[in-house]
Formats: sequence, structure tokens, C-alpha cells
Amino acid sequence: MRVSVYVPTRDESGNKISYKDTLRNTACFMCAQFGGCTTTTARGNWLNEEHVFTQERVFVVEAYTNDKGAPFLVKHAATLIKSTLNQEAVAYTIDNEMFFI
Repeated sequence: MRVSVYVPTRDESGNKISYKDTLRNTACFMCAQFGGCTTTTARGNWLNEEHVFTQERVFVVEAYTNDKGAPFLVKHAATLIKSTLNQEAVAYTIDNEMFFI
């Protein structure tokens, strides 16, 4: 099973945020749960509250596992990211199917 969680670099209003500790904590969590992970960068795009096109760099923290509890664990990680970084939503994937928390 392939699981991933997205770590943003801007808050829900599009302002830059301090994300580095959360990124490190997320990677450590994924390593502890699944034995390792890979972090890559991507570009996230959305319309903000005023419907203005916004872009940001995001980090995708990904792992492969046979752990049947992985969906719960990656959803938990997304929930923590959402509250820690003041997000309207945080994306996570399970076998390439995207979910938002």
C-alpha cells in the first residue's frame, strides 16, 4: 500500500508559514510507523477565500507498507498537520486516491 501526506508551506489565507518542524515531525512519524519514507516537493494550486489563484510549494511525504492500519495513521498525520499549520484542508493519499481532512 502506498500512503502519502502533503505538508503545506502557506496557511489557509496564502501567507507563508513556519513549516519545517512539522515537515520533520511528519517524516519522523512516517519512518516510525512504516520503516522509512521519501519526501518530494510539488506545487500546490488553489483559489483562496477571495477566489484568487494561489500557488505554493508543498512537500509530499510518502511511504509503502503492508500495515492494515496505514489509512488511519496517515489520516491522523494529516489531521495533526491541519491543526498545527492553520489549514483549511490537508491532503493525503492511499494507493493514489486523494482525500482531504
